[in-house]
Amino acid sequence: MQTESRKIRPSVIKKLFKKPFTFGFFQSVRLLQMVSKAKGSNDQTETQDLIHFKSRLSLETPSAEVHDLTGEIPKSEVKGLRKPLSMVVNFLGLTGSSGALPSNYTEFLIERQVKYRDRALRDFLDIFNHRFIDLFYKAWAKHRLYVDWEEQRQNGILRNILDFMGYGSQNLRSKLAIENTGISDLNLAYYSGIMVGSTRTAEGLSRIINDHFGMKNEVLQFRGQWMKIPDDQCTSLGEYENILGEGSMLGVMYWDQQASFRVRLGPLKLTDFQDMLPNQVKFEALSKFIEFYAGPSLDFDIQLVLKRDEVPDCLLGGKANGGSHLGWSSWLCPVNGEEDLDHSVFKRADRENQLRMPSSPHQIH
Repeated sequence: MQTESRKIRPSVIKKLFKKPFTFGFFQSVRLLQMVSKAKGSNDQTETQDLIHFKSRLSLETPSAEVHDLTGEIPKSEVKGLRKPLSMVVNFLGLTGSSGALPSNYTEFLIERQVKYRDRALRDFLDIFNHRFIDLFYKAWAKHRLYVDWEEQRQNGILRNILDFMGYGSQNLRSKLAIENTGISDLNLAYYSGIMVGSTRTAEGLSRIINDHFGMKNEVLQFRGQWMKIPDDQCTSLGEYENILGEGSMLGVMYWDQQASFRVRLGPLKLTDFQDMLPNQVKFEALSKFIEFYAGPSLDFDIQLVLKRDEVPDCLLGGKANGGSHLGWSSWLCPVNGEEDLDHSVFKRADRENQLRMPSSPHQIH
């Protein structure tokens, strides 16, 4: 790609092939694995199949971890690598300056190669060198969480985080995956610091809604609502525990101040307001996430606040998403005032009775 000075910067992978000694060993192998996966394969490319490791045959003091890298250089990262590659390293070999065998073995191999062009014994020892170095890299990658995260192994760090949060069940998490607006597994792991605790706070809910859905919001607690008394607990004549002044109640409902809360969104633009109406996917995704976060014991409603300068005219006809809906997004007369409109309040997506709106939208034609 050309820079502002009209110079073309070489890609990282081409620089790796040209000057491998400027890269660390682990960095080099990771880059080669990433480029190899760019060919379209979703599976993890095994290091031993991608790169053939060799130990440098020299008694010089090494100046870098990687001495040489040979193989066909890809024209672009998208096309990937053509196996096999050969990497010569300056450590962890049977021979060389840091080899496990005595130095006379290295001298003997150098003599055989220089005088007689005999590489048989060296190639034989490289079979073991390759295995040693390959296991060395895998042992390093096994204990690096970021490597496991990049490779997205089936039983990797993502699954461990979800299990630690208590959301290891796929059936439980699938309730949040609503087209492209729901909470994915990666999103859950990202918000693990907020959701891992047993206590769910209003501040945590507000932060997730603001970050994931991109909407200013406020969580209003202790809104309260009327709760229905179970039939077997209602006061009736002839029951033993219905004592006047102690356990008897008049009516079939009672007021519970801490049974519900409200999520206030906005002020919103008209397009965002229409996207959050109950017949839209975003409303369902937000509603199910709030229920997932707060739990089934608390009820809630969602209040949409429309900017005062975004109020649409009430016109006949229109598209399904942009037309006026009775009780949702229709005002019969011009709205005057300095305050934003907060009349639209909707119950959660799975409740049949909606608050201040009909059970289904009625578009004005």
